[in-house]
Amino acid sequence: MSSQRRTFSASFKAKVVLQLLRGDKTAMELCWTYKLHPSLLNRWHQESLDETRCLCEAPVADERVQQILQAVPSQAFSPSQGSQHRFLSDATTRRAFLALLGFAGVGAMGLLTSCESNEIVTVDAKGRTVNRRRLPQLQTFTENLDNNTLLEMVLIPGGTFTMGSPSSESERNQDEGPQHEVSLPDFYLGKYPVTQAQWQAIMGSNASHFKGANRPVEQVTWYKAFEFCQKLSQKSGQIYHLPSEAEWEYACRAGTTTPFYTGEIITPKLANYDGTFTYDAGPKGQYREQTTNVGSFPPNAFGLYDMHGNVWEWCHDTPHKTYTGAPTDGSAWIDENDTDDRIIRGGSWLNPPGNCRCAERFRFTAGFRNYNLGFRVAWVGSSTLP
Repeated sequence: MSSQRRTFSASFKAKVVLQLLRGDKTAMELCWTYKLHPSLLNRWHQESLDETRCLCEAPVADERVQQILQAVPSQAFSPSQGSQHRFLSDATTRRAFLALLGFAGVGAMGLLTSCESNEIVTVDAKGRTVNRRRLPQLQTFTENLDNNTLLEMVLIPGGTFTMGSPSSESERNQDEGPQHEVSLPDFYLGKYPVTQAQWQAIMGSNASHFKGANRPVEQVTWYKAFEFCQKLSQKSGQIYHLPSEAEWEYACRAGTTTPFYTGEIITPKLANYDGTFTYDAGPKGQYREQTTNVGSFPPNAFGLYDMHGNVWEWCHDTPHKTYTGAPTDGSAWIDENDTDDRIIRGGSWLNPPGNCRCAERFRFTAGFRNYNLGFRVAWVGSSTLP
C-alpha cells in the first residue's frame, strides 16, 4: 500500500465509526486496508459524533464509544507482515476482548454487533418514556462454543412471582389464568435468543431465512432446539435445557407485573414486532418485516434482551387449556398424552404487540418450523453431566 497521506470526508469517517461499532465486515476491511488505528478512529468520532448519531437507529452513547475505542489494542486494525488479520487471528485475545465489552455469540467478523443499550426503559400508557435507569452489574458466565463464538448466560435470581395475567389485561387469553404463585430457585438464561453463529458452532449448519451471524436462528423445530441443548451439554459438561414456561415468564417479567417489562404498553422503538398494530393507546411505528441482530433493543431488569418480539421462543412445556393444576416450583409442565405440541413465548417481528406480552402463550406442533421461531437456553447452576 502506498504511504501517501489520504484524506477522508466527514461522511466517510462517520460511517466507518458507525459500521465499526456494529461489527460490519466492510468496515473492518476498510480499517485493515487503510490502517486506521483506534487513535484515528477516536479523533474521527469526536469530529463526526453528531453525524454518526444521525446515521444510527438508536443514539450512540459517547461513553460506550470511548470504552470500545480505548479497549481495542493498537495493533487490532493494522495487519502485520504476512498476516492480514493480526488481531482477529488471536482467539484468546478475541474472546477476552468480547468478554470485556459484554458481547457474546458472535463470529470473528462480528465483534461489535450493535450499539447495545444498557438502559432499562419504562414507558407510560401512551408510550412516553417515564424512567430510564442503568442496568446493574450482572452475574454472568460464558461458554466458548468454538474459537470465534461465545454463549453468554445471565444469572436469574430466584424468587416468587404471580404467573399468568389478570382478567382485566387487554388481549388476555383464557389459558393465561388462573393466576398463581410460583417459586423458583436461581437459574441461568441466555442473554439473547440463540444466534445463527451459535447454532452453526454447535449444529454445523444454518437453515435460517434471514441470514446474519448475530440474528437469532429461526426455522428451528422444537426437536432441533432440544437437540441443540443436548449437544451443547455434551460439549460443555453442563446440562442445558429449554426453559420451562415458568422460568421464561419469570425471567421476562424481571420483577414487573405489567403486560410488558417496559410497562403497560410497548413501542416499536423498544422491540421488534409489527409496528403497524398498537396495544391499547400505544403508538404505531416501524414494521421491520424481518429479524434484527440480538441486543438491538433495551434489556429488562435482569439484563435479558429480545424477550419481547424478534422471534418466538420454544419452551419445554406441553400446552394446557388453563393453569389449573400447574406446578408451583418452576418446573416444566408435561402432559404425557400430548407431547406433539409445545409452548412458544414472546411474540416475533411478524406479530402485533399483544402477542409479545409477558403472559402470552401460544402452541405449535413440535415439528413445526418458521422464519419467526427460535429459542434460548437455560441452565441450573448445579446441573452437570455425570
